Amino acid sequence: AYARAGKAMGLDVAKLEATKAAKEAAKEAAKERQAAAKEAAEERKAAAQAQAKRELDERQRLAAMRQRELLQEAAARQQQQRQRLQERATEAHTAGGGAASGGGAAGECGMAG
Repeated sequence: AYARAGKAMGLDVAKLEATKAAKEAAKEAAKERQAAAKEAAEERKAAAQAQAKRELDERQRLAAMRQRELLQEAAARQQQQRQRLQERATEAHTAGGGAASGGGAAGECGMAG
């Protein structure tokens, strides 16, 4: 009777140990899944940050290109404006010089007469 009781107790202890081991294994598996999920989330976050940085870099590159284009356009407009002013100044000088010469010639003719 004692042997049977001892055997039954041994089986109960074995069952308890097996249940305890199963619970520990389940806890360990849950921890591993949690760690894997955390790692996957960190990888997704890092990938999203890298993508955002690439997009920002591209926007900055395009903005810099556009700024260079605008500066070149402004410089070209200034150059055209300077050329037009120079042409007007040359035309005014030529027209003014011709009138002065003509006036001088007329004065000379008048003085000679």
